[in-house]
Amino acid sequence: MKPTEIYAFVGWVSTFGGFLFFFTWGILPDSVLQSIGIQFYPDKSWALAIPSVFLMTVTYAILVY
Repeated sequence: MKPTEIYAFVGWVSTFGGFLFFFTWGILPDSVLQSIGIQFYPDKSWALAIPSVFLMTVTYAILVY
């Protein structure tokens, strides 16, 4: 296997894992997160703010380009 293939696979797996973590953090209620042992986490409003800012940034970059 080429190193490029390995880097791509690791990037894909870490991106997918990050998405799953972000999605479960946004969906699960606070009581479930605390029962798992996660005590400190950002406010749930960031679950909407982060994708919105990313979408606005991409749209702005496309329009400016």
